[in-house]
Amino acid sequence: MEAHGHGDSSRGRGAPLAGDVGEHQVDELVAKGGLPQLLRTFVDDPAHDRGDSTREEERRLFGVAYHHSDASSGTWLGFNRANFPEIRANRVNANGSLALSHARLALNKIGDRLGKDRGLSVKAWCHPCQAAAYEDLAQTVSVIQKQAKSESLNMYFGQQFGGDMQLAGAPLMTHFAWNRKRIDFVDTNLWGRAETHPASFYEEGGKRTFEVRDSNGYVKAATVFYITAAIQLFNMNPAGAAYIDGLTIPDGY
Repeated sequence: MEAHGHGDSSRGRGAPLAGDVGEHQVDELVAKGGLPQLLRTFVDDPAHDRGDSTREEERRLFGVAYHHSDASSGTWLGFNRANFPEIRANRVNANGSLALSHARLALNKIGDRLGKDRGLSVKAWCHPCQAAAYEDLAQTVSVIQKQAKSESLNMYFGQQFGGDMQLAGAPLMTHFAWNRKRIDFVDTNLWGRAETHPASFYEEGGKRTFEVRDSNGYVKAATVFYITAAIQLFNMNPAGAAYIDGLTIPDGY
């Protein structure tokens, strides 16, 4: 298997602490630090991984919704989530509108699991509607500073689609295909792509095209070819991820 990672491979790869604060459990796998050795970029939209429990896992890429989950049932890469709490991500259930405390709690949950010195570098990904919700919070406490000259009025923060904003120190990134009800704190140093078979034509006996037959077995005036690939996205440590879900979608979105 060929594995492709991102960034400094030594960052954020430690297993959760032996006493898993987030899950209040101790596990043999955690104590041995075995999680980083098990494996060397969205959510509720057709363009991204939905992470549904009924998904055909062998046919799809594992995206953010799959790896960023605190579910205690089901499996993650074949591991039973009930038996291995260290493979669960950190969740903050907003159950309402975005509040300033949500982001800080999400990041602190990562710290509880991995410790202070893991060097995690997360970015907060969300739909622009949640960037707008965050902007609404800032506008309620804004003070307009004016100089003694003619100035244009801009009551918004950051650039287009939430640029230059931060959530508890994490840069705010937006994507129109992101789930409107969640914000994901993603550390790309923990993500990579594994490839066991590169995308290529399927060959059999040196042939790349194959005859087509009808239901009676007769050859039809057509040929067919196949392109095959075996690739997958992986996350080396779900405990280094956090997400806020259950967010209220602002009016108009």
